[in-house]
Amino acid sequence: MKKYLFILFFLSPLCNALDLVTAYSDNIYHTQNLRAMAKALKSDDVEITLHPAASLYKANEIYRAVRTGQVAMGEIFIGLLANQDPLYQLDNLPFLVENFEQAQQLWQLSRPLLAQKLIEDGLILLFAAPWPPQGLFSQKTINSIEDLKNSKMRAYSAITADLASLLGANPVSIQAAEIAQAFSTGMIDNMFTSPSTGVSSRAWDFAQHYTDTQAWIPKNMLVINKAIFNDLSPAAKQSILLQAKEFERKAWLLAEQETAIKTAILVKNGMVVSKPTPRLETQLNQIGHSMLDDWLEISPQSSHDMIKHFLHKKTAMQSHD
Repeated sequence: MKKYLFILFFLSPLCNALDLVTAYSDNIYHTQNLRAMAKALKSDDVEITLHPAASLYKANEIYRAVRTGQVAMGEIFIGLLANQDPLYQLDNLPFLVENFEQAQQLWQLSRPLLAQKLIEDGLILLFAAPWPPQGLFSQKTINSIEDLKNSKMRAYSAITADLASLLGANPVSIQAAEIAQAFSTGMIDNMFTSPSTGVSSRAWDFAQHYTDTQAWIPKNMLVINKAIFNDLSPAAKQSILLQAKEFERKAWLLAEQETAIKTAILVKNGMVVSKPTPRLETQLNQIGHSMLDDWLEISPQSSHDMIKHFLHKKTAMQSHD
């Protein structure tokens, strides 16, 4: 018995060994950022084993797996939790933010609310990492929302289905892997997605136009099980929090680089990339205001106060442009 106790004591530093799961493959910059973070933490005696490409848990299983302690850490697309709480819907509200600067401002204001929500579920928020802005891929030029009327638009969430309806289009549920086939068979005529997805799905094979609406800038978040975190050594806790701060900063820079690189690839392959016309931009912003009002109706006062603060800052930022 003493022999076993000695072995357990000798191996006790291994409690700083953690598994991290993500649904994204190694060729995605989010995963590459996580791998770099794991490498940096290894030098601080924190051993993180990264499991990419949904090899342990599917995207919609990761939140529960981390919350229940089946795995220590997980990267989660925030929008996947939209049905759990209105706060998780904020990340995908269209036409609320117009660029990375505004998206980062909204994140800093909403972060304390989200972190508290996660704490209530037994999770600690480490960082958030954005995707490129969502734009409109279409087979024809879109000068106003009238050009979208009665078209078939890809929808992959309740919010994108609502958006399609407000635009006068018919929402059609299509997963990312089905995009090319859906366009080629006439199941959809247009979609909002990032230039990254546009490149991975070879959008130039089925769509001629990309309107850079910057409709919303969704994010992934990295979380750790609170009980597991609390069991780590003080040095390990400090290292994880410090590296999370650094790699969140890097994640935002990577997203901007990704946006520029992938948009250039769309152009190189013959797609017409343009900004929305003034009329279309006005119409989209009106829809955005309507969807924000609907969101506020189901949100607590704390969210109202946060949005009011953000809109004030947004106006100030726009006045300096």
